[in-house]
Amino acid sequence: MNKKFIEGINPHVVAIIIFLVLSAIYFSPQLKGDKLYQHDKLMAQGMSKEIQDFREQTGEETLWTNSAFGGMPAFQISVKSYDLVKKLKDIILKIVPRPIGYMFFLMMGFYIMLLCFNVNPWLAIVGSVAFGLSSINVLYLGAGHNAKVHAISFIPPIIGGIYFAYRKNIYIGSAVTALFLCWHLAANHFQMTYYMLFLILAVVIIEFYRAYKSQLFSRFVKVSAILLFAGILGALPSFSNLYSTYEYSKYTTRGKSELTISAENNTSNKEEKNALDKDYIKQYSLGYGEVWSLVIPDVKGGKMNLIGNKKEIIEKVKPEYKNTVAQQPSYWGEQLASGGAFYFGASIFLLFLLGMFFVKDKIKWALFAASILAVILSWKYSSIVDWFINYMPLFNKFRDTKMMLILAQLSFPLLGFLFVNQMLKEKIDKKRFLYVSGGLMGLLFLFYVMPSVWFSFFSNNEVSQFNKLIGNYKGNANALSQINELKAEIVNARINIFKHDVLRGLFFILAVALLIYLFLNKKIKESYFIVILGILVLVDLWGVDKRYLNDDNFISKRKVNEPFQMSQADQYILQDKDPNFRVFNLTVDPFSDASTSYFHKSIGGYHGAKLKRYQELIEFQISKNNMDVLNMLNTKYFIVPDQNRQPVAQLNHDALGNAWFVEDYRIVPNADAEIQALSEFNPSQEVIIDQRFEKFVEGKSFTKDTSSYIKLDSYKPNNLIYSAYCSKDELAVFSEIYYPKGWDVFIDNVPAEYFRANYVLRAMVIPEGKHIIEFKFEPKSYSIGNKVSIASSALLLIFLILVVGREFFVVYKQNKE
Repeated sequence: MNKKFIEGINPHVVAIIIFLVLSAIYFSPQLKGDKLYQHDKLMAQGMSKEIQDFREQTGEETLWTNSAFGGMPAFQISVKSYDLVKKLKDIILKIVPRPIGYMFFLMMGFYIMLLCFNVNPWLAIVGSVAFGLSSINVLYLGAGHNAKVHAISFIPPIIGGIYFAYRKNIYIGSAVTALFLCWHLAANHFQMTYYMLFLILAVVIIEFYRAYKSQLFSRFVKVSAILLFAGILGALPSFSNLYSTYEYSKYTTRGKSELTISAENNTSNKEEKNALDKDYIKQYSLGYGEVWSLVIPDVKGGKMNLIGNKKEIIEKVKPEYKNTVAQQPSYWGEQLASGGAFYFGASIFLLFLLGMFFVKDKIKWALFAASILAVILSWKYSSIVDWFINYMPLFNKFRDTKMMLILAQLSFPLLGFLFVNQMLKEKIDKKRFLYVSGGLMGLLFLFYVMPSVWFSFFSNNEVSQFNKLIGNYKGNANALSQINELKAEIVNARINIFKHDVLRGLFFILAVALLIYLFLNKKIKESYFIVILGILVLVDLWGVDKRYLNDDNFISKRKVNEPFQMSQADQYILQDKDPNFRVFNLTVDPFSDASTSYFHKSIGGYHGAKLKRYQELIEFQISKNNMDVLNMLNTKYFIVPDQNRQPVAQLNHDALGNAWFVEDYRIVPNADAEIQALSEFNPSQEVIIDQRFEKFVEGKSFTKDTSSYIKLDSYKPNNLIYSAYCSKDELAVFSEIYYPKGWDVFIDNVPAEYFRANYVLRAMVIPEGKHIIEFKFEPKSYSIGNKVSIASSALLLIFLILVVGREFFVVYKQNKE
């Protein structure tokens, strides 16, 4: 028994070692103490600075931050989790720190899935390396999209658990599904969860079909019910985050807008939207031909760079055009920008194709359907994509539709290694193998010899620019000739870039095909076959990955721990002892930068789910430099560039402070009128109120009295205390962002009411006399959710222990017998 156990566990131990070693080698500077430079991670540090400081000082969660966009909930920035099962994963990440830990999870998760599909463990190691080194992972890690990569890493074992429950063991499959779904949701990237559901649906449909054909429908129902229970059990530990995010999402840029006008001309030509703008969603979607980057990374140039950076390419350009061509982008796809190609491996694509022709398991149709759907929905110009945006529930809540290619990222190596696993066990039709392999190589050969027939080497935007340029010189034969020659030189340079990777792809496809051919003809042993295949796959993917993320992407630990250098302007502003005012930094892109939020309470910030009303305020008023709006937001300082482009601080004497009384109010009928009214009003004297809140001021009149006052006495992000004296009832406006789900107000410790004013701010009527006004942020979604999360975490742990205990008992009983 001991010998059998050791033989059985050997490949798993080796797998863990290989995954750790490869991850450590890839991110080797981390072992020297350096840190991976991740733009979005740095931005997250800026956004979360106030939250982290509050947590360290008090041990509590603020749940709200005023450091960005005037103020917003912290649910999607930084919130402590009460998911007990998640802590098990966090322990592993402390032992194997990020990003090495993330790469390890990617490979390990895929390995578990392949074991669930009954793939040879030694072969599963190779498949897992292929999945982990898919360039989509290193691209997103390089950009700092850690949550996204973390979520992706747990999708394979979820699929594996579902498959194993239907095909083998209900309880083990359900336990695997529940555990990894819990960890997946804890990663907090719901876009990945949404896309995963498409693949799960495809798998369930195939299993339903199998059950129907095999007359095992009752078992299908039983397994489905248990899997549903496991899914709920796996999701509940994240209930606090899910509930809070669901509640918050209605008020974000993902939610519904009340406006029917556009910021450009204030006319009613904007449709009422309940999601992201279609063009915004598709900014980073792919052109038709660009999807071939899955096999040929530089099919559209890959990473956005300059042609001049490729010396071997620029040397072939005519001397008179070298300088001009060198300044042209080496990326010519349809994305707004590109950090690199989504490359899953030419070798893996061959295996995937062979899987479609040889794998007997009907699951291949689920993988094929998911891959085709992912490819179609990754396109920028497609009526199918538009249909999904318009009609598919929740699809339009997420941007960058090419992310759906994570389904192909999983399906390609899964089906490919199901094929190899089957090939190791039984004979396959050699002639069909040669047809498929030869057909793919023939197609790439045609790409190489006739590139312009198959692909365009200008983006649509570049075509428009050249057409405009030609139109400007119409009738000037000499100028037109030069323009056309320049176009030809750019095309030739890009074709050379393209051809290099076509040859590269041909090499790996030929190498893998030859390896398979040798194995089929018994010229090579199985163990050698697996090792050589692993080397080919590793070299194939590693080489492309290093184009996008390599040692140059690492910086010293100090620079990460101190992500933003304090300028003299920052130092000057921080000398102000006022605890609560805002800063508008015009030396950076204020609405795509969180460096200001690291030091101050910023008008801008960096976040994909800011409050929709604030985003609309940016578009309609702040971007047009409406000083009245900036004053009502208590913008006490501006940071502007001086003559030497160095940041300097400017004090704004007109900032209205934390709260003030007004005499007049204007009732407006809707959101359109409310945001337009901000273009012409004096916020120190008047407040704009939506008619829905008219009841708070109806029949009342207000006049200023110099003896009345209101001032902020105590500041915490989630708790603001004011003292006020009113000689009569006063209408107060607060320079704080209105958010109804959690902010409560008290007057002298007695619950009171406030309402929205000036489109985004808070206002309330304060009765005559001396009072203490206190705003507290105590969202019920969080407090209720935490109780559910703690209880369900305990239930999930009990469920996992029971399943593991049951399996040990079964094995023990079998061995005893």
